[in-house]
Amino acid sequence: MDEKLAGSEEFPSKKSVWTKQGFLEAVKLLLAEKNSLFESLIGKLNDYPDLKKMIYQLLFQGQTITYNADDFATDMLLMFGFVKAERETVQIANRIFETRLYNYFLTLPEVQNGEMYRLALWNKNQFIKNGKFISSVK
Repeated sequence: MDEKLAGSEEFPSKKSVWTKQGFLEAVKLLLAEKNSLFESLIGKLNDYPDLKKMIYQLLFQGQTITYNADDFATDMLLMFGFVKAERETVQIANRIFETRLYNYFLTLPEVQNGEMYRLALWNKNQFIKNGKFISSVK
């Protein structure tokens, strides 16, 4: 936050960056950048279609996947860091991964041609105003 945002017009000092708005801007920058972590995650999805299918089910179908230590795909998702086991179910590991993976799936041609894409764009528009994310947390 203090390396990339501090000194900008919106955040003139390091202190001004360490705010809720500064945090949200840093998350936006992180989600937009190309880095080895995200490249690795997406590469794993392309290398293992079963994992890609499970992540899609979690994100877009809201499917509950029961944690099973003996299931190969679940074990791989945990090993690669995509998911965590919580309350005996598999969940996306964190909000950054969730958002990045969500955005990735929305760029796939098979998703863009479907109803899910149109609904996702409609839902996104409810939370974006003047190109910025509207946070409901005050």
